[in-house]
Amino acid sequence: MTASSERREFFRIRDRLDIEFRGVDEAEYVRLEQIVKYNPTQVVLDPKVNGNKKSKAREKPEEEALLAFLGMLDRKLSMIVDLLTKARVDEMYTRRYVELEISGSGFSFVSDVPLDEAGYAEFRLVLPVFPYPKIPVLCRVVRSVKRERNCHVDWEIACKFLTINDSDRDLLIQYIFAREREQIRSRKGLGDR
Repeated sequence: MTASSERREFFRIRDRLDIEFRGVDEAEYVRLEQIVKYNPTQVVLDPKVNGNKKSKAREKPEEEALLAFLGMLDRKLSMIVDLLTKARVDEMYTRRYVELEISGSGFSFVSDVPLDEAGYAEFRLVLPVFPYPKIPVLCRVVRSVKRERNCHVDWEIACKFLTINDSDRDLLIQYIFAREREQIRSRKGLGDR
């Protein structure tokens, strides 16, 4: 990892995201580690990406259409599987739409559900951009502080990414930079008035 990519990893923004999470023990963390690390959320079936230049010139429109159709079919099947397993997922995971501070190396947020400090957690971060990727990450909970205000209890939670697919991290960092640009433009627009 180069110095510039390491700096990108720690660039932070404040945003609202849909997240799913659950605490996991060390055995579950070890079981999930290889799955998360080597299975990117986004698989691109692009007929133009081909290592053989000669076959690139011979591509037929039918082949391109077939590859595009297979990509669409794969996405639809994934959505169907997500819908069919939703009941099971809802039992296992806590789902919240929260404001968080996020970077390519971790995030923090306030939750009504506690997580054990120094424990492991599995998160799925849903980016609000088409095709709405659900990025799985395994984290270490580095802070879990109980807060009580007006008979309301919640926890300030901070998590450090331990395992995330490299392509997913790049996708997350791209999203963070895009949101930062939007937020800067928005602030400039409000300042012009």
